[in-house]
Amino acid sequence: MTAIASDKELKAALASLSAARQREVGARFVSRVLDLGDAARLKAALSVAQDPTAGQDVLRDAFRTAKSVAVDSYTVCGSDTDWLRQAGHFVASAVAACLVTDESEERCRTIAWAAAMNARMARNCVLIANGEESNDAEAKAQYEILAALLNG
Repeated sequence: MTAIASDKELKAALASLSAARQREVGARFVSRVLDLGDAARLKAALSVAQDPTAGQDVLRDAFRTAKSVAVDSYTVCGSDTDWLRQAGHFVASAVAACLVTDESEERCRTIAWAAAMNARMARNCVLIANGEESNDAEAKAQYEILAALLNG
């Protein structure tokens, strides 16, 4: 039975997965934060990431949608940042990470990791907007998600 208790373990376990499996895991990470972004525009793109039969053209189209939402929701850090809008940017970036079509070995090993980090950033932006302290709840949930998939 696999247990994951650190980012080092998470990253190592993710690196061993195929690109299709990375998309599946990344999509599960993103599902936890989808409501923090433009869920109406991103839901269809995320469902493409969850479809192991999606072809390269479909993945590219969904990627373009997610990148468009990411660009639309980007705020300039260092200015008077709208943290909730910035959270939406990271959600869109997380969806886009799940949809990369670059099949290079390095890129395939980091699909879910990039989704995980962007999902955490989205959650942290909401915490900042609400005046709450950052915590590792999102990271711990990701550890549990991956462990459950690997053990299931």
